[in-house]
Amino acid sequence: MCVWNVRGASRDGFIPTTWNIIESQRPSIFILLETRSDDYRAQEVMIQLKFTQFKVISPTDKRGGIWLFWKNTIDLILFSEDVNQFHVLFHFENVRPEVLITGLHAPSVPGPRHALWRNMADNLPPPDTPWLMVGDMNEVTSQSEKKGGCPFCSGQCKDLRNFMDAAGLVDLGFHGNPYTWTNARDGAGLIKERLDRALANSPWLDIFPHTQIAKKRLLARINGIQLALSKSYRQFLVNLERDLINQLNTIFRRERIIWAQKAGLNWWKFGDYNTKYFHIIAKVRKSRGKILTLKNSDGVWVTNVEVLKDLAVSYFDNLFQTSLIKSTLGVFCPNVNMLTDEDRLGLLNPISKDEVWHNLRLMDPIKSPGPDGIQPIFFQRYWAELGDSIFKFCASCFLNAAIPSDINRSFITLIPKVDAPKTMRDFRPIGLCNTIYKLITKIITTRVRPILGKIISPFQSSFVQGRGIEDNIILVKEMAHVFHKSRKGNNIMALKLDLTKAYDSLEWSFIRDTLVSFGFPSHLISLIMSCITTPHINVLWNGALTREFCPSRGIRQGDPLSSYIFVLCLDRLSMLIQKEVDLGHWKPITLSRTVKISHVFYADDVFLFGHATPQNMESMLDVLKGFGEISGLRINMQKSSLIFPTHMSHVVRNSIANPHGLTVTSSLGKYLGVDIRPNKLKIANFVGLLDKTMDRIKGWQAKLLNMAGRCTLLKSVLNTYPLYNMQTSLLPARVINSLEKSSRKFLWNKVDRSRFMVRTSWANVTKPLSMGGLGVRRLKEWNLAFMAKLGWSAKFLDCFSGSHQSPMWRDVLKGRSLLQKGLIVGIGNGRSTSLWYHHWVGSGPLYKLIDRDIPERIAHFLVSDIIRDGQWDFTKVSQFMPPDICDMIRLVPLATCTNVEDFIRWVYTKNGVFSVKSAYFLLLHNHDSPTQLLQPFNWKSIWKIKVPFKYKMLLWNACHEILPVDEMLHLRLDYISPRCSRCDLVAENHIHLFRDCGDSSILWNFIFTRLLPNHKIQLHSFFSLSWRDWLWFNLNQGSAW
Repeated sequence: MCVWNVRGASRDGFIPTTWNIIESQRPSIFILLETRSDDYRAQEVMIQLKFTQFKVISPTDKRGGIWLFWKNTIDLILFSEDVNQFHVLFHFENVRPEVLITGLHAPSVPGPRHALWRNMADNLPPPDTPWLMVGDMNEVTSQSEKKGGCPFCSGQCKDLRNFMDAAGLVDLGFHGNPYTWTNARDGAGLIKERLDRALANSPWLDIFPHTQIAKKRLLARINGIQLALSKSYRQFLVNLERDLINQLNTIFRRERIIWAQKAGLNWWKFGDYNTKYFHIIAKVRKSRGKILTLKNSDGVWVTNVEVLKDLAVSYFDNLFQTSLIKSTLGVFCPNVNMLTDEDRLGLLNPISKDEVWHNLRLMDPIKSPGPDGIQPIFFQRYWAELGDSIFKFCASCFLNAAIPSDINRSFITLIPKVDAPKTMRDFRPIGLCNTIYKLITKIITTRVRPILGKIISPFQSSFVQGRGIEDNIILVKEMAHVFHKSRKGNNIMALKLDLTKAYDSLEWSFIRDTLVSFGFPSHLISLIMSCITTPHINVLWNGALTREFCPSRGIRQGDPLSSYIFVLCLDRLSMLIQKEVDLGHWKPITLSRTVKISHVFYADDVFLFGHATPQNMESMLDVLKGFGEISGLRINMQKSSLIFPTHMSHVVRNSIANPHGLTVTSSLGKYLGVDIRPNKLKIANFVGLLDKTMDRIKGWQAKLLNMAGRCTLLKSVLNTYPLYNMQTSLLPARVINSLEKSSRKFLWNKVDRSRFMVRTSWANVTKPLSMGGLGVRRLKEWNLAFMAKLGWSAKFLDCFSGSHQSPMWRDVLKGRSLLQKGLIVGIGNGRSTSLWYHHWVGSGPLYKLIDRDIPERIAHFLVSDIIRDGQWDFTKVSQFMPPDICDMIRLVPLATCTNVEDFIRWVYTKNGVFSVKSAYFLLLHNHDSPTQLLQPFNWKSIWKIKVPFKYKMLLWNACHEILPVDEMLHLRLDYISPRCSRCDLVAENHIHLFRDCGDSSILWNFIFTRLLPNHKIQLHSFFSLSWRDWLWFNLNQGSAW
């Protein structure tokens, strides 16, 4: 027999978890307490668990509820029930006499509970009847059964003890965890009690002398937990056990979720499981990712698995072996951007537990694990139990400036760079490091990141706070415009470099020398070098491990530290280039008297610029060659390209390019995923973007996903793929229309049709969630908000667009009108702000607020002209300034110091700093009419309901009255009858479907009579409300509803 206080038998994972118990214990009798579910659910569960008989005590107000299941090998003689308990007389085979089993869930309120014990004491069975009583007694009987909270008082359990004495019942004790309930609080507020117990009388023990109460934990499959708890109590294991029980309650979801993880998708974002979709995605990924054949170094195809494994190990073993032939000493000029003493002290500060926890929380919870198999979510979830140990380990590593070698083991997983890889060069190796190792390197990078902006040259934008990828894209686009405008005789060139295996070939000695050059503390350098130089690596080959090898150079992609190390090392190339420019050996491209461009870096994406002369080319290549010899970074000349202006002489081009075997072109091509063109981009330039987007929202995917999944995937795709393009230019209208057309088809599951019926307008879909939409972004408005962001820091409000200006600049100017709607001047000393013509107070410039012409003698006034001794003084303009305007100005605070300059603020954010989100919502409000902004529902209440996303989506459709009911279908397709297909009495509309149809009415009456018997709802009013009023009524009934 098994008894389980289930605390809800309708929740996700109940059936699989229960089945796990049945399979492991194989009970003939199964008692479930606090089921909170009805007879129909009990019958469904009984069938699935393969029991043959059941009895149910229904819950009251979704509280309580008891189920009893038994098999046909046992005969039921008598059954009686009450609200909190049942008594059943069973006849077992080969057992005489019949036995009495009582299952109960005692009331949590003391008064009714004590009354229960007194009532049972007055109505005892015959003393010779074997009796077992099991369940949640909601009572402790001694101080040893309670920890925390108020001290135990013997008077609390007086009635229970009296009942046990009168019935001759003995507590059968327990094995394992002494507490069965906890309030799940931390620290001094934690209370633990033993409330569940089993009581038996002497006749029972005569028949079943070996009866014991061993807590058959739901975690029996979790190795070590049960064994440890049975030997000694530990709070860590109790908490761990509690959390793992919650995970087991969702085990059936995990079986489906694992397909989503295999599919490489963030499954929780989809709002529902969509199992078949993830299953197919995983199969596709598996078939594509499996490596069956490759060419070896001799060009011979290899198919043998073991030979392929050896090929992979040999390749990486050679790749990660040092080839250093030259010392770095004396090559570089002194580093002028060294760390300050204050920065060095900050890097050497002892780490704290809060710092470790902060960095752990920043880690992606379900990133692929390393050899330890543990994802960050494990440490995040059990920080309360593991935090001290994790902190001590991290602190010891920082103190000793070394990483234990066992922690620094990693796997290499191979990501194909092309659709059909032929050689090992066609794979990108990604290091899978242990989570605890990545935590240590993340702490290092978190400390280093804020100071990178001080020491990294402005030509490098990656991983430096305050710099973004869009900065590089814009700069390269402007250089494309310069090339396009270059005339014959103005010879300039750009060298687009491809670094061969940049991360993998970086020399360790060069890394150390770089850290020393920048002035990093020696203690931190030792720790960093320990992280870099002590790994043991296995290649993951089709899921199996190859033999281990140890590298002697390179850094691992996947290690948080690697990107920052690479940026620091590549900045030394920037120093070399700048040194050559300062010496006059390298002639950069001059854009103005103060702006000269010689190079642009974003991680390992490198552009070099200069005058197109053989001497300049030699200078560039000499720098690259010298840097390569000491750093290990080599240039792949076959994949690098040399770009010249279209009008440049071919003779000059060939004289520069031919000696070095470089590919010559006039196009800058793609840079950081964006097509770089000198002219306005057309739809043909976005074919790749359109194809990539369509690849993610194909028809078969739409058919495998429900609407909730399609909506989530659609938002993910639209927020990802067009992003870089939208940040740096205005997309052509045809591109946006094409993307939105494809999106509409995907959302309505009509990808394979040219004409289809939509439920509601795209304008409704793209409204924010709080305004009745689905939060899908309007691409045109989102794009314009990005353009306004580019102009936020520029003084361009009085500039104009001309034919000589670049397409990039003209796009930025198109965001000016949006920017002007939210810009306001913050007053400092008022010396740079026009009193009448700048927007610094109210809803616009003062000349628009004052219904008269401004006299010429005061038209030039600045705000400072009405400030005197730190106070507002309207003496000079009193006859022209209405009193209400003066009162409004008096509310503007003034700076206490006269040297505070005026500044620009964005009025739609609290901190006054422009944000794309606020600009986007400003555009939405301007485009929607006032009647559209008035919402009939509090839409936020729909999205806050704690139900799966697919049910929220159903509710959203219902609120908009766009579900495909027969009445709506008849209006569009006249051959469909509007009559309800269930009752065939009236037209099927939304209110009929959900409330008025016979089946629906029966369900509602059942809810009121059985599930909500104590409701205070007027049924006549409930069944007479209009559709919208009825929906609003239901949405405001609270979570119990």
